[in-house]
Amino acid sequence: FTLGPVTVRAMRNRHPPVEDSWALRFDGPGGSVTFSGDTAPMVEMVDFARGTDLLVHEAMLGAGIDALCARVGNGDDRLRRHLERSHTPAAEAGRIAADAGAGRLALHHLVPSDDPAFTEADWRREVARHYHGPVEIGSDGLWLGLEQNASGR
Repeated sequence: FTLGPVTVRAMRNRHPPVEDSWALRFDGPGGSVTFSGDTAPMVEMVDFARGTDLLVHEAMLGAGIDALCARVGNGDDRLRRHLERSHTPAAEAGRIAADAGAGRLALHHLVPSDDPAFTEADWRREVARHYHGPVEIGSDGLWLGLEQNASGR
């Protein structure tokens, strides 16, 4: 749909067991922003985000899953199964950004988000396996603007 000068598109993403989880894309005079939403990695995201100025994608550190599951200590593997089938490893978020030709990548909904054993360097190292553009690591209060690109969008 169109909201003033902004075109908004939605795509169902994959976040089992939730069926109605959505990625959103906003295209307007100042540029484009694509939000992955809460999702497992999906090849369809590449086309949905193609050429976006900023891709905001959820991300998970595989190395952090063990520590998170140990800390939560629910006694079985339900949390691990959910994380592995419903969320996107940081390296895959980087691959999606690279394949889509995203101008910038911002990681959000970080798993784990609060473990001091994992730093910004860990997130950047995983993303850099595939994506070599600018990367922002989400944190409370982070504000990201869109600068006009060379085409003047």
